[in-house]
Amino acid sequence: MVQRGSSLLLLIAAVGALLVSPPFAAAYFRAYPGFETPPFWWADFRIAFPGLLDFADPRHVYRFYGRIYSLLIPLSLPAILDLKRRLQQNTRFSKRAWRILIGALLVIGLGIFGDYWPDQDSVWIGIGFVLGMLGMLVLWIVGVLLGREVLKADAIPRWVGIGLIGIAPLGFVGMMLLAHIPSGPMFGYAAFSLVLGTYQLLNGPPGAEPLAGVSKSMEAG
Repeated sequence: MVQRGSSLLLLIAAVGALLVSPPFAAAYFRAYPGFETPPFWWADFRIAFPGLLDFADPRHVYRFYGRIYSLLIPLSLPAILDLKRRLQQNTRFSKRAWRILIGALLVIGLGIFGDYWPDQDSVWIGIGFVLGMLGMLVLWIVGVLLGREVLKADAIPRWVGIGLIGIAPLGFVGMMLLAHIPSGPMFGYAAFSLVLGTYQLLNGPPGAEPLAGVSKSMEAG
């Protein structure tokens, strides 16, 4: 029941992050015009969905979406911690990589929280942005390294490793499409969370059985 609850939270977090990303990014370019070039879809989005951007002062609208987006990490973290417990292999690299990945997510969560919840003139906004950027960079790197390690374990479904590797390239694609931080770089993580949450609700967690066989095969090798 606990595992199913964490999977449901993960799915809610992923769907919410993906749905809110376009208005979140669009709200940024409306709140801070002239700072950066808007993406190609921005003008059409404003015309098609004015109610999503015009319900309050532009900066309040942007912070509203930012606060919703900040729920992505705290809602997804229980399921990711459960995934770590089930899939962490009995190697020094695997243990360290999972710890770094969890640490990166905590830093990202703290950074996004610091960027959108304090008062607009708070020093934490700038600090939060830097923390979030550093965490996202580490998440991209460790996702690729950990994904390659997961692919070597026969007892773990290959899509888990591919999904971890895909966090970085999909994040890059998201950055190109949305031209916004954090929704762009985190697009890959949100997509991975969507697939993982859906799979776990339908089939149970990947690697549901303890990976003793994986550890034994490594020791034998």
